[in-house]
Amino acid sequence: MSDQSKQHDDASMAALTAKIEAYYDGLLDGAGVEALEAELRSDPAAMRHYLAWMSLHSELSWTHRATDESESVMHQMVSSTSGGSSAAAGHDAAEASTANLSRTSAAWWRGAAAVAAAAAIATGVWMSVNHTMTGPTGLDEYAATAPDGPAVATLTDSADAVWAADSSVHDMLDPGAGVPAGPVRLQSGSAQMIFNSGAVVTLLGPTQMTMTGPNTCRLERGALMAFVPKRAHGFKVDTPDATITDLGTEFGVRVSDAGVSELHVFEGRVQATPRGTIGGTTHKAPAAVRFDGPNTPTAIDAMSKADFRDELGVTLPFRYAHWSFDEVSPGDLAAGDGHGFNTDALTAKLTHVGGDASASTAVGLSEGRFGKALELDGAGDYAVTKFEGVGADTPRTVAMWVRVPKDWSTNEGFSMVHWGLHEPGGAWQVSVNPRSQDGPVGRLRIGINGGQAVGATDLRDGKWHHVAVVFLGGVKSNIATHTRLYVDGRLDALGAAVSEPVNTDLGVTGKYHPVTFGRNISGGVGNQFGFRGSIDEVYIFDTALSRRQIEHLMTDNLPPEQPR
Repeated sequence: MSDQSKQHDDASMAALTAKIEAYYDGLLDGAGVEALEAELRSDPAAMRHYLAWMSLHSELSWTHRATDESESVMHQMVSSTSGGSSAAAGHDAAEASTANLSRTSAAWWRGAAAVAAAAAIATGVWMSVNHTMTGPTGLDEYAATAPDGPAVATLTDSADAVWAADSSVHDMLDPGAGVPAGPVRLQSGSAQMIFNSGAVVTLLGPTQMTMTGPNTCRLERGALMAFVPKRAHGFKVDTPDATITDLGTEFGVRVSDAGVSELHVFEGRVQATPRGTIGGTTHKAPAAVRFDGPNTPTAIDAMSKADFRDELGVTLPFRYAHWSFDEVSPGDLAAGDGHGFNTDALTAKLTHVGGDASASTAVGLSEGRFGKALELDGAGDYAVTKFEGVGADTPRTVAMWVRVPKDWSTNEGFSMVHWGLHEPGGAWQVSVNPRSQDGPVGRLRIGINGGQAVGATDLRDGKWHHVAVVFLGGVKSNIATHTRLYVDGRLDALGAAVSEPVNTDLGVTGKYHPVTFGRNISGGVGNQFGFRGSIDEVYIFDTALSRRQIEHLMTDNLPPEQPR
């Protein structure tokens, strides 16, 4: 593609994004809606962009407003550049403003800005009461490809999803497929769909639900989270003992195995009507109630969005690898342990460029957060295993303790740990960001060669910090939209990100890199050899851990319990 054609495509996508945002803010007039519908009907790329925007819209809402201490990227940048309380904040904002956000990620960032604006400035407008409207008819037509009848929703994403045989959504469906009225049986994992009305629902397995219409569903067992834009006002969820009607909101519903329902209102208002009664009561966030038969609902402790999702936990057995770096045996070998992986492959050989290193003079151990830690000089020290890591678009978590010296320099950031193939999308490299053009320097970074996500918390203080990179995985997953960064157990805001599909390559024998600590996956070109600092208690999981599980790992230095 020529540069001129690419610029034209980028401009077209930017214009389409502006129209989608205006539509969901209720700002398009009749002619504008008709034009958008026509574009979605005639252009599959436009439809895919529409679905991706809606999926991102809700994912950002869950991710960046999940906790009080977790701010959106745009909110943080606005605060920093408008007279923030510290010089460091201004410095961070200046570094972030120089981030090289590629044109391919422009739509992502514009969507992030819309979410931040809706959250911080226009929540009242966004959540205001309006009559029920369906989405653009272009979406209805696109979704009407469901194999079992007219579609009432569109599957937009899934992560580690396992579907029951009698489910109208199954493993053969890709994002973009229509979902007809009928049973949806998610045995484990999570999935997201957009109802034809525009309501976005995330299912958390195991869940049993029935699609009953373009703006209605019935939850029999399990849990869902709903993000309801203005145009989907009136979205309704029936449970065994209540009817829950949106009044402009974000909420979660779960139904126990005994059929007892709970409602948790995260934003806005919800009307809840116990089965067999008339009218109902309105609940304004933050609020939570439990229903048990045709009685007045009982108030219970309200959960945040993050806690609601985290309490469900990991639903599939997982594997993990662990390196404590507490001792080095003869031959400069540091043993690893874990569950489900070949432990012989986990042994890390401590090495120095130019030959093996003596653990006492080069690659060595220092006082760690728990016991000893691996000390790396950034100039030739590294440790390499025979463990291939976690590949393709499989969910994963990398967690460790790290200590970055105060005098750390930008040629000492790549990397704390890496594996995969040094090709676009094929690498997996966790670093301290050394490149100002990619985002704020000195922050937690996950890069995949061609795309990266960079956090907002400065690690350059000579103290121990617990860091974690969580990749949600799933079909068509992207490093910018499917990654969560944690520092000291708290969700870290993104300082910058560039989109790139994740497909960690483990299949090129002799070319891919096994799990390696302290060295740049590129081989250490020029003065960018490796990481300088200390790492301790490194864990790699083949599942996406929740915030609570990461907190447990940080506090107790023990992996989560396996699901039963």
